[in-house]
Amino acid sequence: MPLLSQREVLNLKLSCIPLPQLRMLALDLCVSNKGKATDIIKRIWESQPDEQIINEFIKKRYAEKIQERRENISDEDLKKS
Repeated sequence: MPLLSQREVLNLKLSCIPLPQLRMLALDLCVSNKGKATDIIKRIWESQPDEQIINEFIKKRYAEKIQERRENISDEDLKKS
């Protein structure tokens, strides 16, 4: 038996997404992006989304954040640490 249910895992994933990005995800899933994060998460969950779409959205945002960090930190800065 898994430690967390599918719903709990999806809730954790969605809860970790900042509100501005959560609003973008809601639009991608054709769900209303109005209201508080908890309201948006509830609507996303109720729409029974393909979890693969959510996973890809999270991976894409993570890759963007890594790229932004790489642009801000040079190799020389890393060698000094």
